[in-house]
Amino acid sequence: MDLQNQQLKELNDWLTKTEERTRKMETEPLGPDLEDLKRQVQQHKVLQEDLEQEQVRVNSLTHMVVVVDESSGDRATTALEEQLKVLGDRWANICRWTEDRWVLLQDILLKWQRFTEEQCLFSTWLSEKEDAVSKLHTSGFKDQSEKLSSLQKLAGLKTDVENKKENMNKLRSLNRDLLATLKNTSVTQKMEARLDNFAQRWDNLVQQLEKSSAQISQTVTTTQPSLTQTTVMETVTMVTTREQILVKHAQEEIPPPPPQKKRQILVDSEIRKRLDVDITELHSWITRSEAVLQSPEFAIYRKDGNFSDLKEKVNAIEREKAEKFRKLQDASRSAQALVEQMVNEGVNADSIKNASEQLNSRWNEFCQLLSERLNWLDYQNNIITFYNQLQQLEHMTTTADNWLKTQPTTISEPTVIKSQLKICKDEVNRLSALQPQIERLKIQSIALKEKGQGPMFLDADFVAFTNHFNQVFADVQAREKELQKIFDTLPPTRYQETMTTILMWIQQSESKLSIPQVTVTEYEIMEQRLGELQALQSSLQEQQSGLNYLSTIVKEMSKKAPSDISQKYQSEFEDMEGRWKKLSSQLVDHCQKLEEHMAKLRKIQNHIQTLKKWMAEVDVFLKEEWPALGDSEILKKQLKQCRLLVNDIQTIQPSLTSVNEGGQKIKNEAEPQFASRLDTELRDLNAQWDHICQQVYARKEALKEGLDKTVSLQKDLSEMHEWMTQAEEEYLERDFEYKTPEELQKAVEEMQRAKEEAQQKEAKVKLLTESVNSVIAQAPPVAQEALKKELDTLTTNYQWLCTRLNGKCKTLEEVWACWHELLSYLEKANKWLNEVELKLKTTENIPGGSEEISKVLDSLENLMQHSEDNPNQIRILAQTLTDGGVMDELINEELETFNSRWRELHEEAVRRQKLLEQSIQSAQEIEKSLHLIQESLSSIDKQLAAYIADKKIQSDLTSHEISLEEMKKRHQEKEAAQRVLSQIDVAQKKLQEVSMKFRLFQKPANFEQRLQESKMILDEVKMHLPALETKSIEQEVVQSQLNHCVNLYKSLSEVKSEVEMVIKTGRQIVQKKQTENPKELDERITALKLHYNELGAKVTERKQQLEKCLKLSRKMRKEMNALTEWLAATDMELTKRSAVEGMPSNLDSEVAWGKNSVVTHSKPQILGHIALLEDTVMIPDVYSYHLLAKDYNLENLLGIPDQKITDLTGKEWKNFRK
Repeated sequence: MDLQNQQLKELNDWLTKTEERTRKMETEPLGPDLEDLKRQVQQHKVLQEDLEQEQVRVNSLTHMVVVVDESSGDRATTALEEQLKVLGDRWANICRWTEDRWVLLQDILLKWQRFTEEQCLFSTWLSEKEDAVSKLHTSGFKDQSEKLSSLQKLAGLKTDVENKKENMNKLRSLNRDLLATLKNTSVTQKMEARLDNFAQRWDNLVQQLEKSSAQISQTVTTTQPSLTQTTVMETVTMVTTREQILVKHAQEEIPPPPPQKKRQILVDSEIRKRLDVDITELHSWITRSEAVLQSPEFAIYRKDGNFSDLKEKVNAIEREKAEKFRKLQDASRSAQALVEQMVNEGVNADSIKNASEQLNSRWNEFCQLLSERLNWLDYQNNIITFYNQLQQLEHMTTTADNWLKTQPTTISEPTVIKSQLKICKDEVNRLSALQPQIERLKIQSIALKEKGQGPMFLDADFVAFTNHFNQVFADVQAREKELQKIFDTLPPTRYQETMTTILMWIQQSESKLSIPQVTVTEYEIMEQRLGELQALQSSLQEQQSGLNYLSTIVKEMSKKAPSDISQKYQSEFEDMEGRWKKLSSQLVDHCQKLEEHMAKLRKIQNHIQTLKKWMAEVDVFLKEEWPALGDSEILKKQLKQCRLLVNDIQTIQPSLTSVNEGGQKIKNEAEPQFASRLDTELRDLNAQWDHICQQVYARKEALKEGLDKTVSLQKDLSEMHEWMTQAEEEYLERDFEYKTPEELQKAVEEMQRAKEEAQQKEAKVKLLTESVNSVIAQAPPVAQEALKKELDTLTTNYQWLCTRLNGKCKTLEEVWACWHELLSYLEKANKWLNEVELKLKTTENIPGGSEEISKVLDSLENLMQHSEDNPNQIRILAQTLTDGGVMDELINEELETFNSRWRELHEEAVRRQKLLEQSIQSAQEIEKSLHLIQESLSSIDKQLAAYIADKKIQSDLTSHEISLEEMKKRHQEKEAAQRVLSQIDVAQKKLQEVSMKFRLFQKPANFEQRLQESKMILDEVKMHLPALETKSIEQEVVQSQLNHCVNLYKSLSEVKSEVEMVIKTGRQIVQKKQTENPKELDERITALKLHYNELGAKVTERKQQLEKCLKLSRKMRKEMNALTEWLAATDMELTKRSAVEGMPSNLDSEVAWGKNSVVTHSKPQILGHIALLEDTVMIPDVYSYHLLAKDYNLENLLGIPDQKITDLTGKEWKNFRK
């Protein structure tokens, strides 16, 4: 019990420390950076390892209560069980917290690592794009190819930015998930600051791209030659526009050019437009694809990383390549046909031919680039696979190297050397097993270098790993040889075991000899001590062989082992040998002294034991009964023994004197406690001797006086005993058998006479009692016991005889009464059986329903309710009489007759009850079935009256019809009651009515609901159609309307199948005439169909218009940006010219500048765009102009230079403007 409590206390202390440890870990915030989180994960791993180690103790304590010793009691066991249960609950809580905490840490670590990787990748990409934008040329182009190159680079950058927008959103999503799980305010602020920095850099990058795009577009627009026709491919916005710009110089007043020749009009404008669109689209796709294929990620090979996104982009380009190649062939054939047509018509076709050749040339270069990138991805994948295997091998090598570095250089303990040698051999075997893998990796490295110009680090890393592996392998092998050499010089395992055994034995023997063991004490203790010393001597001889073995081994080690190790073992052996010799001499000395003391003590104890034994025998004699006054022979023997004891006392007196003298000598050499006890024992012995002598002399005199008083009562007592023996033999020990009632009555009368005779002897017993009491009063107290015993025996025997006579008389009287009671119960039982027999005859055939049968059954059950009372009582009385052997044959015959009749009638009554119960159950089932059918028909009738929609009704009606027919046939055959047949007829009539009503309603149950739901969906789409009307040409507004239109289009697509199913079902209902008004339903279905088609046409039309409007709105915004910049420059120039005081020196030149800047450059261009937008959107001119002016603030923009110029030129300028 103490050991168990100690183990529980240790577990309780460990749990308390661990709970404090978990509370401290829980209160510590997670983070605030990734390295701290990894440290917390490592701390949690240490906690898990501690839990695994403690699990062994917990498992050993699980069944501890069953080994509690029985002396502790149930209360201690219960307390131990409760304590173990509490500890088990605490252990379970710690394990549960550890598991939950581990799951949380793993989740946070995974999310944090993923966020860190995405953050690093995004930051690297953002830095690259910022550097690329800063190096992009936006002005000062030398030729057209340089401008086109800048446009392609700008388009590639914008494509990358647009594609990388998802990464920005992904970064924010990862940050939200991490912060939601982490719940750390400082980390949240830190992460938000980083994301805000990324967002600011992202916005700056987008602004720089827009600014560069505007600058390049302005440069392209302002450097176009006069009276030329050009095609500008806008790769930045992926929209191609053909423009013809005619610039007139106001100073020269050049007239408009003459119309083109007639043959130029014959060129197929549709083919030209389609060709321009195809070429532009192919250039745009090639530009986007080249932007992906020319990603900086293809610049260098890397050892690790995830290239799945890049590979997916390249594979997507590869999949689109076939379709674009077909479009390229179509464009080439169109260009060829157009060139031939233009040549035949005499038109210059060099521009189209050059555009086609340039496209084909660029396509070939693009295909070559795509093939190179695919090969690059395959080669990069092989490099990553190679480095994964190399890292695994490097990890194994590093593990062995770290283990080798942590080992101590000098070791002397054999167990440690053996353990390290085993581990070292395992490491050698493990490293040897890695060599085939290294060879395969070397072959793979050579194969990678043969495929192409591999990266420089490939060969260098493999060589570095090979050198590291060879060095570690050689170090481990050298360490193995060194340990093996040391291990061979160490003593064998038997040496250490023998040394430990001998030292332990010496320590135990020394502790035993340290206790004083040579003084006189109890003989058993001295004998035990001698046995222990002798056992130690025997054990000493047994350990001698081990000592010789150790001596031999130490001598051998001094020859071959190193000096420090041999000196250590030599010193250890010498210390042990000195202790051995000292212990041997102590054992011999102690044994001799102890044997001498034991011999003296044994002699004294033998004498004392003899005296005590003699006095004990005398004491037994003296403690016997005092002189037996009722037995003279015993008194004579006791007197003779008393005289012999007096003679023995005189003989033993010298022996007592010798014992006192020897005891005095032993007390001088004994332990104080034992000496005190020996002195007490001697004093008690002398006192007891004196007491015994006095009692013997007194007993001798008492026996003489009591011998003469023991004869007087013998005669009277013997006479009374003889009468009681005779009465017992005559009335009690004789066996009687009663076969008939007459014999039983005669025995009762005899026992009554014996009872009266015993009562007459009571006076004589009283007289004898008074005589014995008078003798006892005259005798001494010690001698009174025998006489009292004799008198008590006489009185007890007499009372016992009277009691037996009275009991037997009473028993015979009760048997006689039991016989008369049995006859009474038999008469009552036969009368009840007659009633049962009459009742069974009256219940053979009972017509009617369940109620009549229930009444008959209740009456029969009431009659049978107490059927067991009388038979049980009869059996009890009969069994009582037969067990006593009273008239057993007569009673068994009467009982057999009664039992046979009772069983027959009882079985018949039980069978009749079951038959009646079955009849009642059958009648109730018929009534229940009829009631259920009627309820079902009523329910079906109600459903059909409201709306018949359940397909199970037909099967229910058929089942009811079959059930009614079967019941009707079955009860007609059995001639059932008329009431049941009438109920069946009523149910059949109700079934006919319900069946007639059911045939009118077989329309699908949910048709109306589905029709209304479809109509509601279409009405909802129609309600949203006004929101698609054009209210603004702003790009954001048009885009929002287009998204809303696409949602409506999806809604119509989703509801299409349901509308078709409703129309199909409705047509079937009309065709089968399953409705009261088929014509009205047909019109509703037709209206639903027309409504759906009309909405589909409107939504499709508005979708096309909004897509076209969005396209032109983007173009208009670009043109307006350019116009805004021009207005700003013009406003600056006007401000500069207005600042000149007084009248300009050359007023005509100022007016010409104003006309050329405002009238020629701005107003016609803006009005041309407005006309184009009005034709597209198809709204009134006035509203279009107002809408455009409102959106782009044209009046204000144009009013500024007009006001400036008006202030400059005055009234003359106003007339000119008009």
